[in-house]
Amino acid sequence: GYIYTRMDNPSRHGLEQVVGKLDGAKYSIAVSSGMAAVAVIAHLLKTGDHILVEENIYGGTYHYFNDFCKKMGTQISDADFTNPSEVIKKLCQNTKIVWLESPSNPYTRVIDINAVSKIIHDHNMSSKEKAIFVVDNSMMSPYFQRPLELGADIAMCAGTKYINGHSDVLIGFISMNRDDLHKELRKLQ
Repeated sequence: GYIYTRMDNPSRHGLEQVVGKLDGAKYSIAVSSGMAAVAVIAHLLKTGDHILVEENIYGGTYHYFNDFCKKMGTQISDADFTNPSEVIKKLCQNTKIVWLESPSNPYTRVIDINAVSKIIHDHNMSSKEKAIFVVDNSMMSPYFQRPLELGADIAMCAGTKYINGHSDVLIGFISMNRDDLHKELRKLQ
C-alpha cells in the first residue's frame, strides 16, 4: 500500500507507468524537475568516480556536475561525442557515468546514441568499473526517440520540455530497464 504520499502515491505510480511505457522501460521514476533527475542520477557517483559528458550539454547540467559533483570528489571531463576516438581516449577505468544529450539543449547537436553505446559496451568489457550510459532525452521526448532501445542504461528527461509542451508543469523522469539501477534510484527518489 501507500504509506506516505512523498514516497509513493497512486497518481505518481500511474504517471510513472505511462512514462515507462512511452520510454520502452521496465521502470520509470518521477521527480520534481529535470534538474532533480540529474541530481538523483549523480548520486550514483562516489568520491573518485569519473563522469564523461558530451561537450555540448545543457548549462544547468554542466554547472551541477562542475560546481557540485567536483566538491564530492568526482572527476569530470568532456569530449566531442561525434568523434569516437576522442570518446574512447577519455574513458577511464573509474568512469562511472557517461552523459549525453541528443539533441542537445539549446544547440540541438545530434549524436549517434547507438554508436556511443557500442563504445561504452566495449569499454565495459575490459573495465573493472562498469560505466552507466545516461541519455538526457528532454529535447526529443520518448515520443520521438527511445534511448533505451539504442543502448542507454538510463533515459532521463525534463517533462517540462516536449513531453508536456513546455512551461506549465515542472517534472522530471528517469527510465531504465536494469533492476539494480531501479532499486538504487528509487531509494534516492
